[in-house]
Amino acid sequence: MRKRFGTIFALAFGMALHANAQLAQPHFVKVSVQNPKTAAVHKVFQVKVQVIIAPPYHIQAHSPAPNFIPTVLTVKTPPYLHVEKILYPPAKSIRFAGQQIPVYEGTITVEALLKADRPGTFLLPIVLRYQGCNESTCYPPTELQTKTKIVVGATKVSLKASSGLERGLK
Repeated sequence: MRKRFGTIFALAFGMALHANAQLAQPHFVKVSVQNPKTAAVHKVFQVKVQVIIAPPYHIQAHSPAPNFIPTVLTVKTPPYLHVEKILYPPAKSIRFAGQQIPVYEGTITVEALLKADRPGTFLLPIVLRYQGCNESTCYPPTELQTKTKIVVGATKVSLKASSGLERGLK
């Protein structure tokens, strides 16, 4: 009886490892952040997150088909810095699993509009949550996390690319 239980346990454990290995998500999404070098207090400024999706993969759109998980950008801010709006690009429609679904492919840009109530230097954590798929399989949802620094207090606003803040493809 113990031998049979041990065999069943080993078989079930092996199957679980195999299933987990099959569902492991490949690294096919990369993000980089572009933000103003400086921003003015009480003025809306823009942080752009470039999302690069390697072929042949796609990620679900922000407004996905039913039963699919949306792509969502989150900018975590302190109480005196506010996210006014997140702007997502238009999606492309593809045929997948017998239905037309809205997705993102290639390179897209998601924009966060922010406003600060006081001057200062802020480190903003940014999270991109998405569900990626190829032509036959959808993977479990995942996240990419990065950070960007913004200086609030100047009157001029100019864009710069954040160096060393790329995350993703490995």
